[in-house]
Amino acid sequence: MAGYYEGSNDPRNRILLVQQPPAQTYYNQAAQNMPIQGSAVPKQEDAFYAQNPGQVQEPAITVFEQPRGLADTVPSANALTIQGGYANISHQLTLFKWKFPNFYQMPGLAFLDAGMHRHRDILQREYQGPEEDRYISPWDGHLAKLVVQAAQDVYDGPRNSTWRRTFVRNVSPIYIHVANYPFSSVQMNDTLWTNEDWAMIALKWLPACVGLLFVIWVNPAGADGAFRNHGKFDPFPYRHWLYPDIARNKFENSESALARVVGPEMERILGPRELCFLSKSGENDGFAIPRRVEAYEQDTQYVLVGYTAEQFSHDSEEDMEALAFIADRAAREAGVPAYWVASSCMSDPDELVNDVYRISDVMRGAHSLVIAIGPSRTRTMDNVNSQEEMLRIWGERMWTLPEALLCSNEQIKVYTRGRDNVPAWSISKKHFAATVWDDPLVSRQLVDHFLNNLSLSRLELVTIALDCLTRRKTHRKFPGDVSYALMGLVRRRPVVEPRDSEFIAFARLSLVNDNDCLLERLVCTQPKKPLGEWDDMEDAWDAKLWDIIPHCQVAGIGPGDTVILDGAYGAAIRWKGFKTVAFLERTSVRRILAQWAIHGAPVWLGTGITLLSFSSLIPALAGIGGIILAFALVVILTSPYLVRLLYIGKMWGAQPWLFGFEGYMDLQTIESHIFGSNMSRLKWSPAGSPISRHVQNVYGECVGIDPTKDPGVKAMVDQAKTSRFGELKVFTLVDTGSMTVTMFRAVRPPIAVLICGEEGGMQRAVMASYDWKNQTLFREAVVRMETTALLSLHRVNRFRFGFKRRVDEVREVQEV
Repeated sequence: MAGYYEGSNDPRNRILLVQQPPAQTYYNQAAQNMPIQGSAVPKQEDAFYAQNPGQVQEPAITVFEQPRGLADTVPSANALTIQGGYANISHQLTLFKWKFPNFYQMPGLAFLDAGMHRHRDILQREYQGPEEDRYISPWDGHLAKLVVQAAQDVYDGPRNSTWRRTFVRNVSPIYIHVANYPFSSVQMNDTLWTNEDWAMIALKWLPACVGLLFVIWVNPAGADGAFRNHGKFDPFPYRHWLYPDIARNKFENSESALARVVGPEMERILGPRELCFLSKSGENDGFAIPRRVEAYEQDTQYVLVGYTAEQFSHDSEEDMEALAFIADRAAREAGVPAYWVASSCMSDPDELVNDVYRISDVMRGAHSLVIAIGPSRTRTMDNVNSQEEMLRIWGERMWTLPEALLCSNEQIKVYTRGRDNVPAWSISKKHFAATVWDDPLVSRQLVDHFLNNLSLSRLELVTIALDCLTRRKTHRKFPGDVSYALMGLVRRRPVVEPRDSEFIAFARLSLVNDNDCLLERLVCTQPKKPLGEWDDMEDAWDAKLWDIIPHCQVAGIGPGDTVILDGAYGAAIRWKGFKTVAFLERTSVRRILAQWAIHGAPVWLGTGITLLSFSSLIPALAGIGGIILAFALVVILTSPYLVRLLYIGKMWGAQPWLFGFEGYMDLQTIESHIFGSNMSRLKWSPAGSPISRHVQNVYGECVGIDPTKDPGVKAMVDQAKTSRFGELKVFTLVDTGSMTVTMFRAVRPPIAVLICGEEGGMQRAVMASYDWKNQTLFREAVVRMETTALLSLHRVNRFRFGFKRRVDEVREVQEV
């Protein structure tokens, strides 16, 4: 089923909106990626959402009028988003200051932190002040107060931000406004004007001509703006002055006693330090006494007994006896003289911490793995005593995953407590994932890899293993236990540091191993859950880490779960207002004549009047003066058209800017505020952010459309207006380099765009906010930009980067 935007009977003039199974996927995917609060859903759709939780209702097919000449632009989903502009000066919350933007609103929320903080900028200027939202000015590099222009409905809404807000201003020159005045009440792209439209244009035409007569002396070339930065985006003048906690190159470390390097690596062990040797009598004597393995016993074969404390408690002597009985039986049935069990064979207190994380080496040297299971000590479900359920409880524990993966036996035997006369349950290793684990489709890939049936790359191995480990349960001894369990599957292992957080432990593991820039790729991902943690590798565009090619490198690890990045491309985002954009157009005879005529109109008019005034003295001047006066009047009467003639047509280049504003505005409003009128220069980005939307036209071409045509996105936009601090808000990025508009969601307005990688033929641009107190950039969102943007970007100095910014405590300004 398909809907056409019809403008005539000629199918070449129509835009096609596909609404069949792809459309259903399109809207349902939006619902999965972006949960909608019930309060934001329109009332008339309540019944649908009650019956279909987690889905977004598909709208009925709508036929829009689409005349020829709109160049594949789908009409906005809403009416024009009217902006108050300078009428907001009378707003009750608007304040005045001398520096631009002169009119603004103070934030409604303030940070509770009343301490004084220090900042050093790229020019070594120091600033000290209280915590508040600030940004690095691309003009002179100083730390300035953050002022964000907001759409009218956001400006009029609740004061739910810690940053200052200002209203959206129209920055096009006055004569562009005057020239467009006759056409302000009609659609400029609509050539099928009614008689009423023509009457309104005629009514406004003469006042516009008179208005232009007073401003026509201004050079129209001023509407083009100025080229700056050698035709590039504004740079992001950042510099990181602090030492890293752990430098990739040890020569960059500080001389402090606390300084660390990425290494040293943990020493590997070739076999167990202790083993439990069976008695020579051939009978099970209960506890076997563990003893040190001597040098001549290094080749002793042994079985490794896997168990979980959920079923065999270390504090219960009865449980330990039952475990020892199973271990002794398993070793005798395997025909080996010893067994290794963690509860008995790790008695050296000096090596205990390291040995816990080197069980993988013991597993690699074992003859085979056997699993001891028994009833759960804490669960009382009906089926908890079944053999299958007891084995699944064993498989829930994180540390059991490496044991099953690294064992050399293809048949894993399972011994059940209390079933001494029953043969052991034998499970094929290749069927182990489907039988024991809750994630067989994922974990089976690891099993096949270690069985040499399916080779995973280093990056795939670490990514899939980390995903499996984080799904499992564990009683953590240290915060970084997940990474320490993971390092048993890789070759190089950093020394265990109890003080390391989960992220720092993983970062150290990543840096010492050749894992194909895992951390650098993680930087470029946009989690499906926008507020996801650093280890959320599910990308909003369903890209895998190996699909991303990084442009930057991790140069070290910083404090507070941060890394030091180098080599990224970046640009500053201008939030405080639009600027007139310089652009290039091909010179034509019509434009040259129009500019010459407009420039000379006041002169022609004055000359004609002067010559006519002297015609009584010199009659010959009457004819000349009349011709000149007539020409001047023709120019004046056609001046709205001539001014527009200078600025219509396609641009062959424009000064790159990154403009940002909070909220949503339609393309017509955005373009008219920057260029003076809607000339279809700006386009919605087809896939720039997870909430971007696109359709296919009749020629099979991809066309970006207004994201609010999706009712799910529309609900998010409405909800963001009243969201609380720390919740997602909607922001819009206008890129005049590619003439695209991208709407995205973030907690705070990002002050910089950092291109750290590429994927799918587009650049991954990290939208980063700035915590100036510790010179750290935090990922707020990730958008996709066209590759040509790299030609207009500057390299960014080495910077400190965090995956998720802490939500500071705030109160309403009155309370603080």
